[in-house]
Parts: sequence; structure tokens; C-alpha cells
Amino acid sequence: MNFEKTKIKCQRCGKRFEVPPSLIHGPRPLPAQLMHCNKCLLAEQTKAKRQEKEAVKKQREAILQHIRNNLPDVLGRCGVPKAWRKASFQAPDLPQGLLQQIQNWANHPVGMLMLFGSPGCGKTWLAIAALAEVLCKGIFH
Repeated sequence: MNFEKTKIKCQRCGKRFEVPPSLIHGPRPLPAQLMHCNKCLLAEQTKAKRQEKEAVKKQREAILQHIRNNLPDVLGRCGVPKAWRKASFQAPDLPQGLLQQIQNWANHPVGMLMLFGSPGCGKTWLAIAALAEVLCKGIFH
């Protein structure tokens, strides 16, 4: 058996490089157009990964745009009753410090949000406003 390396020409850059003969003459030889030097192969893989990341980023942006454009419907699919789908942080009758705390949580949702209070004080309104903020900013997994 011949274990010497065979030199072939890279189909991308034209440089010659060594490969085991089995890749060219083996039972399932690779076509010459698939033979690339390591440098060109790495560049091709890097390009493919970059294109994949860009495609994922575009898909995510399209999803976020859909959420922003259809927020009431999206909230409805989350189980939010129709009367609450316009909830926002623009509620003038709530304490400003409380609004700021809920907004801060919505911008960096870690753990869970617990709201306590008597009926009609704005707990549901704030929770849905926070949900809408999280959805519109895409801060979800």
C-alpha cells in the first residue's frame, strides 16, 4: 500500500497541497472540485457560519417586527383578555417609583415579577405592560 501523500491543486486559490491518496483514489474518492487547501476550507467554513448567523439575525428581526406590528394579537395568543391588550407604562395614576421599578425589570427580566396589592390597584395592567415590553424588545428565549 502506498501511504505517500499526493499533491493536488486547490480549486479555490490554486496552491498545491498534500492529501492522502485514499481521498483521491480510494473506494469513494472525493471529486477534485471539493478538494480545497486548509486555508480555503477554513475561509469557506467561516463564511458559512457568518451567513448562518446573519440569517438567524434576520429571522429574529422579522419575528420581532411581526410582534411589534401585531402586539394586541400576540398578547391575545398569550392569553391576555382583549380589555387589557393596550396596557402600557403610560398609566398616570400609578406611583412613578413603582413604574420605574417595573420598567427596569422589563428591560432586564431576571427571576420573576411579583406584584401585590388590593383589587383594582393596577397589578394586571403593570404585568401586561411588562410582558408587552419584553415581547417588543425580544428579551425572551
